[in-house]
Amino acid sequence: MTGDFVINEPRPGANDRERGSTWHGISELHRAALGSANDVRSLLLKGADVTVKNNFEETALHYACQAGNWGGVFQLLLFGANLYDLDKGGRSCVHHAARSGCLLTFQYLEFLGVNQWQRDKKGRTVLHLAVEHGHIELIKYLIKQKDIDLHVKDNKQRTAMHDAVLQGNRDVCWILECASEDSLLNDKDQGGKTPIDYATSGTKSLQLVKALRRWQRIRMLSGRLEVPKISWIFPLITPSISTLLIALNIWYFNSRLVAIFLNLFIFFFAYFYAMRPHRLWHISRAPNTGLLGWFFGSVILSLLIYFTLLLPKIWPDFGYTIFSLLMVLLFTLSLRSVYADPGVSDDTKFDADGNPMGIIDVVSARLRKCEYCSRCKTAYPRRTKHCRLCDCCYKGLDHHCLFLMTCIAIKNHGAFLAMIFSVFIAQFSYVRGSLMYFWSYSQSNAEMSYLEVLGTEPLISVYLAVNMLGLWWTFTLLLFQIKVISEGGTTCFLPNDELRTRIDCIHATGTIGELTVKQRLRNLKQFINYYYLPQNKEDVTLRKLQQV
Repeated sequence: MTGDFVINEPRPGANDRERGSTWHGISELHRAALGSANDVRSLLLKGADVTVKNNFEETALHYACQAGNWGGVFQLLLFGANLYDLDKGGRSCVHHAARSGCLLTFQYLEFLGVNQWQRDKKGRTVLHLAVEHGHIELIKYLIKQKDIDLHVKDNKQRTAMHDAVLQGNRDVCWILECASEDSLLNDKDQGGKTPIDYATSGTKSLQLVKALRRWQRIRMLSGRLEVPKISWIFPLITPSISTLLIALNIWYFNSRLVAIFLNLFIFFFAYFYAMRPHRLWHISRAPNTGLLGWFFGSVILSLLIYFTLLLPKIWPDFGYTIFSLLMVLLFTLSLRSVYADPGVSDDTKFDADGNPMGIIDVVSARLRKCEYCSRCKTAYPRRTKHCRLCDCCYKGLDHHCLFLMTCIAIKNHGAFLAMIFSVFIAQFSYVRGSLMYFWSYSQSNAEMSYLEVLGTEPLISVYLAVNMLGLWWTFTLLLFQIKVISEGGTTCFLPNDELRTRIDCIHATGTIGELTVKQRLRNLKQFINYYYLPQNKEDVTLRKLQQV
C-alpha cells in the first residue's frame, strides 16, 4: 500500500542533501510513517521533528494517513503533530486517509472531530478521493453517513459518479447509483457533460456504456435501481427445475445413453451456475439464492412426492406417516424460529475499569484489530463476530448458513439444530418408503432389472437419490454440530473464545482429545437446558428469587 503514494519522484538534489532529506524534502520520519507505529515511535523518542514538512508541505502525519498506519497516526499526535495541517493542495489528514481507504484510520480521525466533508483546493471531498482510488469499503461506509450528499461537486462540477466513470469502475458506479434517491447519471460538469458522456467518449469499455444506459432506462421506468428479480429468482428455481427435468428425461427417452448425457449436462449446469458461487454473477454481487433453492426445493418436492405418489403405494403405513407429519410440524416451527432474530449485537466490549472500548483502544494497541468491527464501530464482546453477508454483528455466532441465507447465532442455534434433525428424519422416512416400494415391486416383477424397476417411477427414483445425498449431508452436519457443542465452542469460535483459523467439517475443532467424555456431556447438557428446557429447576428458582 505504501508504494502507491511515493513514486516517480526526482532524485535528491544538492539542496535536499544540505537539509539532510531526500526526494522532495521527505524526512526519515516521513518514511517511518509509511511503515509501522514502532518505527515512528522510535524516531520520535530520538527527537525527530514531528512538524517537519516536505516540499509539498505534507507532514509525517499525512504520510501515516496515506499508508493506513493508524498506530503511527496515534504516536504522531501523541508527540504533538498538528491534526489540521494542510498540504499545498489544501488536503488534510482525512483526504490522505481516504486515499488509503483504511476504515480504521478514517474512523480514528472522525473520532478526533476532524470535519470529514472538508474540501481541498480542487473542491474534492473524501468521497471523490475514495471513488478515484476504488476503495469500496470506505465508499459504503461514507454512504451510510446521515449527512452524505452524493451529488456534491468539485471545482470542475464533477460528482463522484464522474470520477467512477473516468476510472471505468462499474462496481463503484453501481454502488453510487443504487444509493442515490435521484439518478447521478444526469448530473453535468462545467462543460455540460454527464457521466454517460464521459463513458461514451475516450477509451471506456462498451460494457460500462451499456450498463449506464440500462440503469438510466430503469430509473426512468421505476424511479429506483435494485437487483433485478430475475437475477435471484432464476438461481432459486434452477435446482428444482433441474431435478424435475432429470426425471422427465428418464421417463421420456428410451435411449439410456441420451438420458445420461442430458442429465449430466443439466446437473453440471445447475451446479456451476446456481449452486457453486456464494454471490450472484450480477454486478451487485448479492448473496446467491442457489443453495437456498436447493434446500427448500428438495424438502418441498420430497414432501409432495412422499404424500401424493409414494405413500399411497406403501399404504397402510400408519406409524411412519404420523411420525412424518410430526417432523413436518417440527420443521415448520423450528424454521420460523431460525428466521427470527439470530442475536444482533448492539453491545461493545468493556475494559477493566468498566469503560466501553472503541477505536481509540485499537489505535493505542490496547485492543487488537480483529477484536474491533470497523463496519459497526464497536469492540466485539465475548463470542461476537461480524457477518459480511448479513452486514451485521451477531452474539455467539456459529456460522452463516448459505442454504438458509441467514446467520445461526445465540438466539436461533437451538432452532437450527432442531430443524436439521427434523429434516434428517424426514429424509430417512422418504428413503425407507422408496426402498420398501421398489423392493416389493421387484419381488412381483422378477424379470425386470434393478435399473428398469427404478425407471418405472422416475420422480420417486430421482428424489430417492436426492434424499440419500441429503441424508449424508444432514447426518454429517448433525455430528459436526454435536462435536463443537460438546467442546464448548461454536463453528466460528474455539472454547477459549478465540476465532478458529480454519472452518470446515473436518478441521473446525481445536480441542480433540483434550476433553473427557464427562466434560463433553456437561457441555451438551448445558446446550439442551438453554434451548430446549427453559422451565428447568434453576430457571424457576431464579424467577422466584427475582419476584421476591
